[in-house]
Formats: sequence, structure tokens, C-alpha cells
Amino acid sequence: MTGVVVGLALGLNFTNRGWGVAGDALLPLSDPGVRPLGAALIVLPIVAAVFLGLLGLIRASRTGEAGSAGVAERAVAAVPTALFVGWLAAFVYAYGSRIAWPDLGIVGVGLVGFVFTLVVLAVIGGWRPGRGLVGGLSLGTFLGVIFAVFMAIGFGGRVGAAIGVAAGLAVWSGMTAVEIMQRGVDGEELMKRFVPQKTIDMTKETIEWVRARTPLSRRS
Repeated sequence: MTGVVVGLALGLNFTNRGWGVAGDALLPLSDPGVRPLGAALIVLPIVAAVFLGLLGLIRASRTGEAGSAGVAERAVAAVPTALFVGWLAAFVYAYGSRIAWPDLGIVGVGLVGFVFTLVVLAVIGGWRPGRGLVGGLSLGTFLGVIFAVFMAIGFGGRVGAAIGVAAGLAVWSGMTAVEIMQRGVDGEELMKRFVPQKTIDMTKETIEWVRARTPLSRRS
């Protein structure tokens, strides 16, 4: 079911058209060809980062995880979010000022946003629930960017169908792995799936039935 939904949505360019409408509202001054991707890259990473960041914060607060990681480790964990904030700051500055890429002013704004976010998140990661927040923000940002690219591009029928098949296989494999982790591996139950026991039993019964009704020939 997942593969069918993904294949139809991408193959018929539903997501691309939806983000195109969002881009017309959010980025009316940008080129029409990049509006879907621009809108998706702005909205999805922010939504995913906030959602997973709050989940990480709540989880860390409940479990009482300690923020004992070093400064370097906390900074590395914050890199995805810092990169996105730096890009977003540069993009907003370029869009608002109508400055064409590349420009030193755009690069400077992006670097300031990156460094500032990196320092703030590294400090937050030193607190007890801060590590969960920073980890959730970075994971949400990373996943949001990936989904934004896939959902904003118009793949067409063949490529969309191929991605749908891959998504269906990935979901099926993941659900199978989760079931195995929860229930374990039962060798006998697994063997029953590959051994046609009903056919074997029926064949034996048929052979016995034939033997019972067929007279044996006498040897001369």
C-alpha cells in the first residue's frame, strides 16, 4: 500500500504541484522553476526539526539522560541544523535583497548563521535534556531536507513508479525486521512456510489408499 501511494504521488507529480502552489505563495519573486524546491526546503526541514527536537527533549527529560558529551561531540551533532540555518539565513537575505548568487554578502550572512547556531546548540547540548533536543533537531533537519528534495521534484511516471516500488520494499523489509526483533526467529515455524507439509501428507494418504486397493502380483 505504501509503495502504491508513493508511486502515484510521485509519478503523477502530485507533490511537485502541491509545493508549486506553496512556492507561489511563499516565494512569488523567485523563478517559477525553483519555487517548489525552495518552498519544500524551507518548510519541511523546519517542521521535522521542531517535531523531532521536541520529542528528543521530552524523551531526554523523562529518562534523565546526562549531557556529559564533550564540546567537539556536541558541535558535530549540531552541524546539520547549523548548516541548514546558515543556508536559510543566506537564502532569506538574498531573496529579500534581490541579490544574485554568488555574493560575498550572502556568504557572510550564511557563515554568521552557521557559526551562531553551532555555538548555541553546542552550549544547549551541555545541559541534561539538551542532548536530546540537539539530536532531534539535527535528525529532523536531515530527514526534512531529504524528503523536501524527493517531494518537490517532478519525477514523472517511470521514475515515480520505481521509487514507489523501492519504498514498498523498504517498508516491507523494515516491518519484517521489527517483527523478527520483537518475536524472534522460530525455526520450526519458518520451516513450515517452505515445506509443503499438507501436500506431503496428502500424497502419503493417496499412496496408502492405492496400495490398499491394488492387489499385489504373486511372484512366479
